[in-house]
Amino acid sequence: MAADTWVRFFISTAVVVFSSQQAIAIQSCEVNMPATNPASDFTFLVGGYVRHNVTGLSWSRCYLGQDFSDNGSPNNYTDDSCIGNASLYTWQAAFTAVNNLSGNDAGGRLPNVKELQSIIEYSCFSPAINTAVFPEILSPPGNFTVWSSSPVLSETKQTWVVQFDTGGSEFIPLTSQAGIRLVK
Repeated sequence: MAADTWVRFFISTAVVVFSSQQAIAIQSCEVNMPATNPASDFTFLVGGYVRHNVTGLSWSRCYLGQDFSDNGSPNNYTDDSCIGNASLYTWQAAFTAVNNLSGNDAGGRLPNVKELQSIIEYSCFSPAINTAVFPEILSPPGNFTVWSSSPVLSETKQTWVVQFDTGGSEFIPLTSQAGIRLVK
């Protein structure tokens, strides 16, 4: 990509808005790169879930701890939102939280790292996810780290996470704090 294109890209998309409650990042996307997970790849389901038509997996649109709102228009996904702050857990506490789910989230589980990688939007960052499908906010501010169920075989005290700010994957200590995105 030419240097002048990068300058136009960053000038036109790098914006941060501050409200009285929290910072909200305006997603930055490469305009010359096709979306890797467009909204057309998802079927919007009742209760804050979407089915990824490519993989057949159903995903919670919000982090565990947030409440999903369709803003009174169930047939219009573009005005949907996630309300409140995501809960953060250690890896062991994440499994406990998932095992205690009820209601619409019952049957949800921690995804493995490959499943999480399947919903990354590689043409965007901050966050690297389709925000029409997953209405993200910086909640808690700056934390887009999501637990996977995939342990690191060579490191018994670490496990894989996906960083949805950049779309990268890495492993972190089991005692770290991260969010949960449920899959069914």
